[in-house]
Amino acid sequence: MKIAFCTMEKHENRPPNSVGSSRIRGRWLWERWPEAEEYQMGVKYDAIIFQKAYWKGMLEEFEGIKIFDICDPDWMDKRPVVDVMNNCDAVVTSTETLAKHLRKMAPDKKIVCIPDRLALDPSRPVKIHEGRLKSVVWYGYVHNARNLDYCLEALKNRHIKLTVIADREYNPEIKVNYEFEFKKYDHNTIYDEIVKHDAVLLPKRSDYRGKFKSNNKIIQSWELGMPVILEPEDFDKYDSAMSRREESEKRLGEVRDKYDVNLSVEEYKNLIEEVRCGRGEVPFEATAK
Repeated sequence: MKIAFCTMEKHENRPPNSVGSSRIRGRWLWERWPEAEEYQMGVKYDAIIFQKAYWKGMLEEFEGIKIFDICDPDWMDKRPVVDVMNNCDAVVTSTETLAKHLRKMAPDKKIVCIPDRLALDPSRPVKIHEGRLKSVVWYGYVHNARNLDYCLEALKNRHIKLTVIADREYNPEIKVNYEFEFKKYDHNTIYDEIVKHDAVLLPKRSDYRGKFKSNNKIIQSWELGMPVILEPEDFDKYDSAMSRREESEKRLGEVRDKYDVNLSVEEYKNLIEEVRCGRGEVPFEATAK
């Protein structure tokens, strides 16, 4: 069986590794799935996974198995979410909250959650914690940084340095006499930059979009041995090196057990086989004998 991932990055002709969801929910899977690859024009596929790719023509014409993978509330951006779901055999989401919402929009559609997971790499740096909490880092798309505004006063009062790593400069709407460092996001150096600090600051989002977001930045931070500060009390919780070392060890084990992307590959295989059986097709295992 030949499977393709048509990612948002591919469909919209964006530079490789410029779209986080295309990497996390596309590249990392096909690199560990022998039967899968990035979509190529002219190749015949048995199944295509449309990862945030709103390709109307292909969705209407392709006769193989079609799965729509979505990780954001794209209906808010006037994307044709319902039309795409209606043209697919199944829908995969990054969070159960997103899945529950989409089930209301398309109650007869097969909709499952396959969470964001990681392409675990033992060569990535792991933070060695020493001293008190003196420096934190936030990273991501700057349009997701709005909740940082409410942390600046606390950072100033605690004399904690902040570095923001993003696609463009972060300009707080709340004015506080506090200076932070900005660094341009670079996929090739992001892990080395993160471990220069004592913890990752990812304040919980309180807006509507926030409830649909996955924990991918949290688990990526855990893989690097970095505690994650979500709430104000976490500043005190992770002030000592011992507390950060304990958190690091705990979360590294959790990442290995629960967030290996190979688990996502197996869940996708099972879903595709379920769709094949629902179509009345011979299971792939039988055709391979």
